Amino acid sequence: RARADTDFVARAASGSSWITVTSGGTGSGNGSVGYSVAANTGSQRIGNITIAGQTFTVTQYAPGPISDIGTAVDNTNLTWTTSGSAAWYGQTAVSYYGGSAAQSGAISDNQSTSMQTTVTGSGQVSFYWKVSSESDYDFLRFYIDGSLQNSISGNVDWQQKTYSLSSGSHTLRWEYSKDVNMSGGSDAGWVDKVEV
Repeated sequence: RARADTDFVARAASGSSWITVTSGGTGSGNGSVGYSVAANTGSQRIGNITIAGQTFTVTQYAPGPISDIGTAVDNTNLTWTTSGSAAWYGQTAVSYYGGSAAQSGAISDNQSTSMQTTVTGSGQVSFYWKVSSESDYDFLRFYIDGSLQNSISGNVDWQQKTYSLSSGSHTLRWEYSKDVNMSGGSDAGWVDKVEV
């Protein structure tokens, strides 16, 4: 919100198509102007709103990669690796918690991509996951020490999963895999808020 603290008789207008004045477009005296911005799917952009002859700058950053998976899944205490036909990566366009999540790398038919970490000690692992894929053919799977624990397919919104861990060292792996043909949805899996 932009606020004018002096008396005014003015109009508020946006000079950018992605910025919309939602309230207070005209008025007199003290007042407030509300505005909204459209989702940004490209690069950083800068626009302006003019209120009572005064220009305010609005900067909208681009969604995009996060420097590391640990930051994306809200757990930088673990060491993360990726493997397969494409690397998993951190991004800000789709998330459950904290504004970022890990997303499976873009793969073709009959390929897979995975991310993993190793933990030591007994306790629990919990995480949120989501998938948008060809239902019953392309899957997001979770493994503990190479043993499949669960899988989701189709359009599944964020779900929390929790698993017990016995004492010792354990490899936790999330894998997105595709069958031999066709695609569906966004053709990706996401993981967020990993807690051990």
